[in-house]
Amino acid sequence: CALLEAGPGVAVDVGASYGAFTLAGRYGPDTTVIAFEPNPDVAECLERSVVTHPDHARITVRHEAVSDRAGPVTLLIDRKKSGCSSIHQSPRFRGVIRPYSTTAVRLDEVLTVPAGATLLVKSDTEGHDDAVWRGLGSLLRSTRVMGIIEYAPDLLAHASRYASGLLGWLATRFTLWWIRDEPGGGLTRLPPAEVPGFARCGNVVVATDRSVVETAARRAGIPLYEDHERTAGCGIIVRG
Repeated sequence: CALLEAGPGVAVDVGASYGAFTLAGRYGPDTTVIAFEPNPDVAECLERSVVTHPDHARITVRHEAVSDRAGPVTLLIDRKKSGCSSIHQSPRFRGVIRPYSTTAVRLDEVLTVPAGATLLVKSDTEGHDDAVWRGLGSLLRSTRVMGIIEYAPDLLAHASRYASGLLGWLATRFTLWWIRDEPGGGLTRLPPAEVPGFARCGNVVVATDRSVVETAARRAGIPLYEDHERTAGCGIIVRG
């Protein structure tokens, strides 16, 4: 992940699944990594994979869900496609659903970020990302935060309790960019006026400090563009 170029003090993978994000890169000696995966069968596989990672001593797998409300929740496990499992009824369910009782935590209640360090959060929760990010609470005011969100408008609309929606909430706090998906890629600015009704799927990057994302992108060789240079693509990046 290019954002690891920023050297986060804490990296959190919410909805870690089998570890595509957690295990994708190397971590510096000052980075603590926490992967949240509430599906017990998937979490067990992830734990076995973690021990093969060269930085395994800095990686912890937690079996809780993440939300804006701490307490008991029911995870709906899709027996046919584990990646579709969700706290919500989902239009993407493909197989027999097995309810599983687990616990949800708020990130601002379980994370300790060293003073001056950056917190990196990745979320892919099949529509629960709105609650995950709101659960950062006070960390958004006291810590430099950047992250990656799998943006799926259909799932968010189906699941969210919030009228503003995820992008509407983010747009009041961050400047927005989107990820170009044509050859060569790059990050292109998306004006806030274009957020209402934005319906493309893709990955969203967020940062409370604009320079953190831009510096990481340049180190990784990712082009940066202004809005007038946009071409058709999928996904957006958010920066503050």
